Amino acid sequence: MQRSNRLMVLFIKLKIMKRILPVLACIIIVQLTQAQVQKGSLFLGGSIGITKSNGEGGNGDKSNVFNWNISPQIGKAIDQNKVVGLQFSLGGNTNENTYAGGSTGKNEGKQLGVGLFYRQYFPIYKKWMFYGQANANLNFFNSSSSAQGIKNQQSKVTSGALTASLGITYQVSKRLWLEAGLSNLAGIEYSHQKSETLSSAGVVTSTFKNNSVSANFNLNGSNNFAFGFRWIIPAKG
Repeated sequence: MQRSNRLMVLFIKLKIMKRILPVLACIIIVQLTQAQVQKGSLFLGGSIGITKSNGEGGNGDKSNVFNWNISPQIGKAIDQNKVVGLQFSLGGNTNENTYAGGSTGKNEGKQLGVGLFYRQYFPIYKKWMFYGQANANLNFFNSSSSAQGIKNQQSKVTSGALTASLGITYQVSKRLWLEAGLSNLAGIEYSHQKSETLSSAGVVTSTFKNNSVSANFNLNGSNNFAFGFRWIIPAKG
């Protein structure tokens, strides 16, 4: 009787294992096929961000805004799915206004930056991954404004900032990854500004200097939406 009971228990266990093993095998296969950035891999790439908008007021005023940014990066995976590295940025912005009375105004600027970044990937499913990135950047801005085609103000700003961004990436091949994300979701920034007012002859008539500290948590839709790619060179061995 006892032997019969033992055989029955063994039979039940074998049936349970027969059902569990395929499930475990599927889980292991999915984990193995998920995109991963292996420790020691070289991380190359960049992103391009563009924001464009057109507006018209009820009084006939019109505005055109265009912002762009290019940000190349180079880094190394210090652990699986964890990357640190250097990044550079180059960008510009233009804001043109045409008023109902026929007058025009224009603001434009250029930006150059250098910084450090830390990025961590979180596998979602197979070749899809979510990422979060922290940045420490030093930026230099030059901007100017004009009315009726004549420059009336120019400004220089030097700033240091800590920012965070989020995005999603897809592994096209073993080395090529495509991504899309939102930058400047949160940050803190210190800046020094020097602005000069110009006469119609281009002579400086007044100078303004300012130091400021600001913090933001930005979910209002004004973030730069960026497309990018990453070229992952796996570590040898």
